[in-house]
Amino acid sequence: MVRPGAAVAVEFGARPEQLGLGRVLTRAVGLGLGVSVGEVADLELVVHEIAALLVPATAPDAVLRCEYRVHDTVIGVRVTARTRAEPTTDGLGWHIVRALAGDAALDRGPADESGHPTCVRFSWPHPGIG
Repeated sequence: MVRPGAAVAVEFGARPEQLGLGRVLTRAVGLGLGVSVGEVADLELVVHEIAALLVPATAPDAVLRCEYRVHDTVIGVRVTARTRAEPTTDGLGWHIVRALAGDAALDRGPADESGHPTCVRFSWPHPGIG
């Protein structure tokens, strides 16, 4: 049984050809944290859509970081990258994210020489934790 406080983070290149790797890693982490097989596909889709949203806005050498932290009844997920441009949130991808993870929020901090620290965070219900 996974206990609150458990955390996993993975990083991969913020490039279109790495999006598949992000899906595989999310599936593995989700299953490892006890997310059901049925639910892990939706979690994988949400993280993929967030990554696909961030990748076009990043610098060529940027890294995407996906963090998963277990809380009492949810898994908190944060997908972060340094962005050069504003990520687009008016397309189908963001609509999918918001439909599956209603509390999803995008935050973008002040820029430095490597870009803006950008984070999309959401909670994934997980009533089996405890």
